[in-house]
Amino acid sequence: MKILITNTVALNGGDSAILYSLMNLLHQTFGEETEITVFDNAPQTAQRYHPHINFHQLLYISAKKSFSNHKISRFIPHSLVKLRYYFCAWCWKVGLRFITRNILSKNECDDIDLYNSADLIVSTGGTYLVENYTLTSRIFDFNISLLMGKPLVFFTQSLGPFRRPANRKKLRRIFNKSLLIFVRDKASHRHLQELNINMGKVSVFPDVVFALSPPRQIQIKHDSPSRINKPIHVAISVRHWKHFKSATAEQGMNNYTTVIRSAVEYLVRKYSARITFISTCQGICEYQHDDSILAEKIYANLSKKIKSHVVVDKNFHSPEQLCQFLISVDLVISTRMHMAILSLLTGVPVLSISYEFKTKELFKQLGQDTYCHDIETMTEQHFQKSLDHLIENRRHIQKDIVKEIKKQKSLVMQSAELLKEEYLKRQHMDYT
Repeated sequence: MKILITNTVALNGGDSAILYSLMNLLHQTFGEETEITVFDNAPQTAQRYHPHINFHQLLYISAKKSFSNHKISRFIPHSLVKLRYYFCAWCWKVGLRFITRNILSKNECDDIDLYNSADLIVSTGGTYLVENYTLTSRIFDFNISLLMGKPLVFFTQSLGPFRRPANRKKLRRIFNKSLLIFVRDKASHRHLQELNINMGKVSVFPDVVFALSPPRQIQIKHDSPSRINKPIHVAISVRHWKHFKSATAEQGMNNYTTVIRSAVEYLVRKYSARITFISTCQGICEYQHDDSILAEKIYANLSKKIKSHVVVDKNFHSPEQLCQFLISVDLVISTRMHMAILSLLTGVPVLSISYEFKTKELFKQLGQDTYCHDIETMTEQHFQKSLDHLIENRRHIQKDIVKEIKKQKSLVMQSAELLKEEYLKRQHMDYT
C-alpha cells in the first residue's frame, strides 16, 4: 500500500512530532510494509534532520518555482499557473502522459505520478487551516488529490473559523468530497458545521501525538524518593506571536514576556527552582522560527543572581529527545502546544499559554483548563497563583495526567480503526 502525507512542515518540532506519530499509526494500521511519502514545504532541509523519511516538495511550491523559471511567467495570471498544473494532472490520470511530459518538468511529472499511484492521501494533522495563514497552497494540494480521484483524509486538525467567502466556497467543496475529517476539538467541529458540509464524515479525536509511546523511565521518575527534596526543575517554552486581537503585536509581546520573566524570578526566589528554556521550535537555522531567540532576550533582562539558576537551550531536539529531557523536569510552562503534549506524555504537569483556541480546547478536554492562560489577558499575579497551585498539587496532578494520557491514546487508536474501516469501504465501492 502507498500513502502520501501532505502539508507537513517538519522543521517545526510540533509538526515533526505529529508526523512521527502519524507515520507510526499508519504503519500499525495498514502494515509495516506500507510505503509512506511525505510532501513538505522544505524537503531538502527536513531530510537532513529526519533522514529516515522520504520527503518531496509541496506541489504548490514546486509548481511556482518551475513556472517562475519561464521568461513569460510574469505576464501570466496566477490563476493560469494553477490551471496549467490541474490540466497536466488530469492528462496524467487519463493516460495522456505525453502532454504532461511536454509541459511539466521531470520532477513535477514524478510527483504527479506519486499522487496518481497513491492508495490514500492524508493531509497531516495540525493548525494550518486557519485564516491567520494563507490557505492557497493547501487548497491547491487538496484539489490535486481529489482531481486524481484519491481518498483524501484530514487527520486531527484544529481549523477555522472560515469567514472569507472564497475560502468558505472552496473548502466546502473539498470537505464534502473528502473521505474523512478528524478534528481535535469541539470548536473546530462547530466551524465545520458553519460551512454546511456533510457532518457524517467528521469526527472529534485527540491530537495524534498522544499515540506516541512515552519513555519507560516515567514511572521511575514519579516514584523516585531522591527527587522529592531537590529544588524543582522547570522547563519553559516561549514563542513570538503577532496575531493579538486586543492589543498591538508590540504591546501584546511586552506583556507576555513581562509575565514570563516575572514567573522565572518568582520560581527562583520562592522555590530555588532550576529553569531551562527549551522548545519544540529551535536549533534549525534554515527555519523561520527559533524560540531560543526570544528566550535569550528574556534571559538578558534577568538579574545576575536569577541568571545563575537559568539555562537557555538553543539546540535542535527530536520529539524523542525532548521526551527524554522532560523526564528530568518537574513542571513545564508551555506556549507551544506540542511542547505541552510531549510534557504530558512524560507525566509532567503543564501550565500552558494559549495563543490560539486549540490549546484552550485541549486543556478543557484534559480537565486541566484551570492551568491554561490566554496570551491576550495573562497577568503576573494570576500566573504566579497558578504556579503555586500546580507545584503544591503536582503529585496528585501527575496521577491524573497518566490516566488521561492512556484515555487519549485509546481514542487516537480508534481514529485509526475508523480510517481503515472507511478506506476499505471506499475500496469495495470502487471495485463494485
